[in-house]
Amino acid sequence: EGYCECAACRSVARAEGSQAGPMLRFVNAVAKATSKIFPNKLIDTLAYQYTLDVPRLTKPHSHVRVRLCPISCCQGHAFGTCGHPETRRFLRAFEGWGKLTDRIYIWHYATNFSHYILPMPDFDELHANINYYRRAGVRGVFIQGMYEDGGGAEAAELRSYLVGKLLWNPAQPVWPLVDEFLAACYGAAAPRVRKYFDLFHARVRRDLGLHPSLSDTPAHPLFHGPILDRADAALRAGEARVRGAERRRVRQLRDGVAYARLFRPVYRLEGDVYRAGGSPAGRRTFLAMARRWKAAGMRRIDQGVDLDASVRKLSLRFADHPVQWLRAADQAIAVVPAFAGRLLEWHAYGRQWLAAPKPADSYSAYPAPEGYAEHPAFAARRPGAERVRCRRQGDGLTMVLDHGEGLRTVRACAWRDGSLHIASRLENCGRSPVEVTWGAGFHFLLPDGGTVRFRAGDGEHALAWKALRNGLVSATVLEGEQMPAGGWRVDVPGFRIVHVFGGDRITRAIVGKVEAEHRLALDVRTAPVSLSPGQAISMTHVVRIERR
Repeated sequence: EGYCECAACRSVARAEGSQAGPMLRFVNAVAKATSKIFPNKLIDTLAYQYTLDVPRLTKPHSHVRVRLCPISCCQGHAFGTCGHPETRRFLRAFEGWGKLTDRIYIWHYATNFSHYILPMPDFDELHANINYYRRAGVRGVFIQGMYEDGGGAEAAELRSYLVGKLLWNPAQPVWPLVDEFLAACYGAAAPRVRKYFDLFHARVRRDLGLHPSLSDTPAHPLFHGPILDRADAALRAGEARVRGAERRRVRQLRDGVAYARLFRPVYRLEGDVYRAGGSPAGRRTFLAMARRWKAAGMRRIDQGVDLDASVRKLSLRFADHPVQWLRAADQAIAVVPAFAGRLLEWHAYGRQWLAAPKPADSYSAYPAPEGYAEHPAFAARRPGAERVRCRRQGDGLTMVLDHGEGLRTVRACAWRDGSLHIASRLENCGRSPVEVTWGAGFHFLLPDGGTVRFRAGDGEHALAWKALRNGLVSATVLEGEQMPAGGWRVDVPGFRIVHVFGGDRITRAIVGKVEAEHRLALDVRTAPVSLSPGQAISMTHVVRIERR
């Protein structure tokens, strides 16, 4: 994420028609030098995310191997059999790279990295696409599943078995291999476990518009309808037939089904309470699952996130959370301290101005995104597992957020002179240095669009809604001479949003939109900072909504 946007790289990318152009020219330069010293070695580079698309002009050096990564593709259907747009993009890139080089390698995927324990019906897809790679002359295939210490992803051992067998002999059918493994590892429960796999795979076979992927949430349509009940009934019957290790293996599959049921998003604001919709019985079920995971040695259910942090975050699902209101004149802001102090709604002039949380967001823990949120990024941690303390101070709030690894944020929010003032201080209270990048973002709900205006080192800027690229991954990144000089405003019909920001090491501002949701994102980021013990950085925001 985040390719170089300097003038030289932009020029190369335009000429090449792809961000792979600047990358490949660099890699070729490395290969040109190393091939003279190590003539039997190859330099590996990835056609991955923004470098996937084929460059127009540059060809890989003879000592460069290009490894294509279908990271955004459908993981339920064979290539070319469904209409998933990212699969079509990958196939175009695959064909194009194949015309440039015969050193094509693959980095494939075989798990759900955001929710390791959810069902993933990809056995047919793995079989078909490994054969696709073989027919197309691919030199080598690497398939990445759940790689972290402790294991625990759904059917991870079975997938390793299938992948090993299929890479050795892609021509053999996949389901006899499945049955062989189930008989050896599940004993008398094997027929019922096979029914569990059949249910999810049959659903994907029937529906070519259903696209499992490596970051699906429990809100994914795959888990809608009676399928979870039927899958659990099959596994429950199998569990009753076995004991010991075999029973524990069946139970782990059942936990994945229960997880899909427990974490369907139903959050809603009701008066002074943010209701999560969970139940005490659901909480008991979840905590029992977590105890089993720990007993089995599992350390992750989400890539890069400690299990205890995930359990704290997900436990919020089973409680109703108090809302603190910041009120001034005819405006009111709902703050949910339990969710890292997120600003949930901003009511002003008869409208609600903040974008609502997205249940299906696979990158941030629902309901953490949207509204206003701050996010220190370090050690691959994700927001939502903070320990939060909150106290009232006059018309404002002060919140203390303990993020772990010694990092702590103290944030004060208050109304002054008709504006919302936010002052945050991120401090390393631990004993070791921590590398951190700190960000904050307001995501507004703007049904009529708007124009973002600001002054920067290179002059005045006006970014109209219609001119912004759709999708936050395509957001406009402003740095250097284009960095807004301490703030910006958004002009919308009849109103204006003014946002003034400041603080230590803010080097990047980001403007993005999601057209279908009428969502405008205004984010700021610091440069990477190494905070020694006792060191801190600060950030301030002053925001007001006014009539024009």
